[in-house]
Amino acid sequence: MKSNLLLALSVSIFITACAASGPAPTNAPTVSPAMRYVMMSAQNPPYSADIISETKKTLADGKQITTQRVSKIYRDSVGRTRTENMSDDGMVSSIHIIDLGNNIFYTLSPSSKTATRKVYNVGSYQHETTPSKPGRVHASKLLGIRDIEGVQAEGTLITTEIPAGVQGNRDPVTMTMTIETWRSLALNATVYSKMTGPQQGVTISHRTTNIKLDEPAPALFVVPSDYTIVDAPPPAKVGAYLPMTLSYTADIIIESEKKTADGNLIATTNTMREYHDSTGRIRTDILDKDGAVVRSLIRDTDGAGYSLDPFTKTATKTGDIAMMIRNGDTMPIPPRTFTSKMLGTRDIGGMQADGMLSINEIPANEKGNRDPMTQTMEGWNSLEVKNLTLYLKSTDPRMNMIRRATNIKRGEPAPALFAVPPDYTVVP
Repeated sequence: MKSNLLLALSVSIFITACAASGPAPTNAPTVSPAMRYVMMSAQNPPYSADIISETKKTLADGKQITTQRVSKIYRDSVGRTRTENMSDDGMVSSIHIIDLGNNIFYTLSPSSKTATRKVYNVGSYQHETTPSKPGRVHASKLLGIRDIEGVQAEGTLITTEIPAGVQGNRDPVTMTMTIETWRSLALNATVYSKMTGPQQGVTISHRTTNIKLDEPAPALFVVPSDYTIVDAPPPAKVGAYLPMTLSYTADIIIESEKKTADGNLIATTNTMREYHDSTGRIRTDILDKDGAVVRSLIRDTDGAGYSLDPFTKTATKTGDIAMMIRNGDTMPIPPRTFTSKMLGTRDIGGMQADGMLSINEIPANEKGNRDPMTQTMEGWNSLEVKNLTLYLKSTDPRMNMIRRATNIKRGEPAPALFAVPPDYTVVP
């Protein structure tokens, strides 16, 4: 059961993060799929930084226009963010405060001392999605790990091929767009990104500087007392870029089939129950065939957590994964080639989901396989509930697996679920 759980976690993060790899720099550390899953779940490490955004546009006559803007960003440990947009003279022109836990957005105008408040009740509106573009093909390459402004970041280069007619390209010639992204897993934030669209002659980059890994002042995330709050009218529908539900409970059913050397087929079914709260904490209960809990895993927002054994009533510390990443205590990933294709959107169990088909080419002898292997993964992620994979199917010569989310309930789980029970003994 433990091996199946780890397989599910690894496959889930592959679909969620599209963490495709290619040749990495010599001796560059990379992050294992299991660690990446944990770090992506540690949603809210606090920090502050400056973001420099630059746009370069090449005109038809060869001349180039460059524009630059600077923003300051703050995030606290409960996930609230504050973004200050600076004008050319270095003054703050506008401020955005986002409290996803309460689905509240504030837009502050320092000049008029007004704050426009938008409250989104996701459950009160019909969810309208923005479909991904079917037919587009994405190829990804892992660039390894490097230091950016004092934090370790993992790089990915994504090349998107756009078929004829999809984006105004009349001729049967594939358009290509590249996106280079460097993301800190310990920080859970992108620290550098660059998008290049040669056909449009535009290059857009975002660079993070002056990173400080401290808790920002709480006052930054509230409207100042001398501001007038004005309520904006609620939207008629919740679109794809509005807040998604953060907290939920769901049962995860994992069905796998494995063929033995003598040709027999071994089929297993495992069930887990996942709890996610609005601060980013996660609890996973592993259930037996009768629905009883045989093991629980609690993970806090910093990646640290406990493994709970209900039979011995012991809680074993699982360590601070964020600190392991910062210290470079990572695991290598062999070079691989991934391609992915967007499948559009569809309804799964009454919930809108975005689909992606990924193909992973595994070289010969990497996992004891004499010949090269091909692994395909079809994943459908909810557009309404954050970090929820509704359906995932993995197929390769070694094992076939289907992962389904059922009994989904939106809402805040009981806080006691994320704490070690008082009658348990904590083991280092």
